Amino acid sequence: MLLKIEKGNQSPVSLNLPLPKRFNAGAIAERTVFYGLLLTIFLTAIPYGTVDPWFKSLFVVLICIFAAFRIVLSVLVGKGAELFADRLFFAPLLGILLLAVIQIIPFRNSVISLDVFETKSFIVTFAALILTGEILLHYTTTAKRLRNLIYLVLIIGIGSAAFGLLRLQFSFESFFSTDILGENVQYAQFVNRNHFAYLMEMTLGLLIGLLLRAKISKWLKPAFWVMIALVFSSVILTNSRGGILSAAGIVVFAAFIYFLTGKKNPRSTWGKNLFSDTNGGSRLKTILVALSFMALLFGVAVFTVAFVGGDSAAGRLGEIQNEIQDNNERKKLRRIDIWEATWELIKDNPVVGIGFGAYPSAITRYDTAPGKMSLQQAHNDYLELMAAGGLTAVLLMLFFIIIVVKRILKQFFSPNKFRRASCFGAVLGICGVFLHSITDFGLHVLVNALVLTILVVIAAADTDSNAEITVAVAS
Repeated sequence: MLLKIEKGNQSPVSLNLPLPKRFNAGAIAERTVFYGLLLTIFLTAIPYGTVDPWFKSLFVVLICIFAAFRIVLSVLVGKGAELFADRLFFAPLLGILLLAVIQIIPFRNSVISLDVFETKSFIVTFAALILTGEILLHYTTTAKRLRNLIYLVLIIGIGSAAFGLLRLQFSFESFFSTDILGENVQYAQFVNRNHFAYLMEMTLGLLIGLLLRAKISKWLKPAFWVMIALVFSSVILTNSRGGILSAAGIVVFAAFIYFLTGKKNPRSTWGKNLFSDTNGGSRLKTILVALSFMALLFGVAVFTVAFVGGDSAAGRLGEIQNEIQDNNERKKLRRIDIWEATWELIKDNPVVGIGFGAYPSAITRYDTAPGKMSLQQAHNDYLELMAAGGLTAVLLMLFFIIIVVKRILKQFFSPNKFRRASCFGAVLGICGVFLHSITDFGLHVLVNALVLTILVVIAAADTDSNAEITVAVAS
């Protein structure tokens, strides 16, 4: 703003005065929605990871409120066409949601779902997760918000790990007590130690990715090593076999990728022959070194399990063979029994499944294995997805994974170092979930599903765009 002041016969004096700051109502409303959603996700980690129907219902209501604000803001800025941004990204998930709706629609006095109530519950929760992902992906357009998402995952993960260690040390069993067949399976605030391991795997992957690729100050690096040790030790102390193996897999995979690409932009090495470089030298040596380091890390992981976890952790790992192989002494229900029963269920309902959430009702007909409890989950999220939605759901999920991988590759090759590091860490956390889901069902817990949603957003969000809502009120 140019202001001219005249005094007597003197020539005008020009002063450059700053304009008063404008009150941007749209930006404030946008930040309210974004950070309010982050606060809501943080609170879901407290009450048992939000497994009780009451807390789930409260979460769904809050998400609906944030989604309503999201719609109003889009209309106010004249972008009604963006009420659901990035439709292609979420199209496969919306397809799964539509499939679940079709499963509860009566047709000739019958429905596909064998448990309509549970399928309706799935529809509500899954829709809330889709809305959460859409809002986060739409508003994560700056590096600051990307960092806040990372901070949220680390706060939830490190906080849960610290609480788990405190509870283990001081035995807060008077406040938390869940026994299954005479065995306490809780850890930290989770009712199932395997579910807690999911959260630790996602946290561990993010920490390792940032440590390897991000530019971290020297005084902060020791803090990262302490957090990694805390998280990895927490996984071991749960005695979760799937969690321990998945965490070890994250470390090995991270080391392999790091040795192949180093700290350089992966684009500089992508597309080259892995066995030769531009100087005519051999990259085979690099690969062999990477594989050797992976073997060393695996050996360290085994030693750590034996040293930190003790006989109980080593003993549970030793039971893996009995879980996946037949034997003559079938005294308890094993995963191989569950998977065989689930596969028979899938073969009888191959196209559209038996209904999302209806697995406990449908599997009773096929459950002939010994055991003191009825089956509630398939202990394999891939088999359970196929059982619930058939080949239709599997194809839709594969389509979604392809879209996500395409977005991830774009960010993994970003010229921005921090963007590459955050993407790498998120991918490591997602890989941990993929590995553990072969033997468990931790994504049934709301907080784990939410953290996985955040990791997908961290890996795929396009933060190069600086688009902001521009509803302004000026005096």
